[in-house]
Amino acid sequence: MSSDNLLYDSFDSLETISNNDMFDGLINLISNEGDSFEISKRTACMSRVIRVMIELDNKETEIPLKEVNSNVMKKIVEFMKYHEHVEMPEIQKPIQHTNMKYLTTEWDVEFINVDNDLLFQLLSVANYLDIKPLLNLCSAKIATMIKGKTRQQIQEIFHN
Repeated sequence: MSSDNLLYDSFDSLETISNNDMFDGLINLISNEGDSFEISKRTACMSRVIRVMIELDNKETEIPLKEVNSNVMKKIVEFMKYHEHVEMPEIQKPIQHTNMKYLTTEWDVEFINVDNDLLFQLLSVANYLDIKPLLNLCSAKIATMIKGKTRQQIQEIFHN
């Protein structure tokens, strides 16, 4: 598999994206604050929701994402751009460690090392936009935070 196709491993129709000019060019993702984040259409297709939007109207140059604030959008675009050419390893389940460094790459560990509020926003938006690799990364981070903890300890983690 060529590095141009790494990010589309989980899609049913890899050829549809890599061999279709519909996905050439750039698109601007617009946050709920009106900030614009430029990204290639191919990279943006890591999100199945955005992919469908592009397929429905490939002449569109902007996609408003009213459910996504600029802080979260910046992180999501950073994630998608990085993983455009660097394959994210599959995170083994069930989670066996409480330290993310045993589950994924150093880049992903640093990327997901965020406060709980941002972590849950990333999880929510990854789910909303159907970005499976990011959804898996966020879920793994949360699993490592609660693995081996009592109910009381988990409540303390998420209510602080």
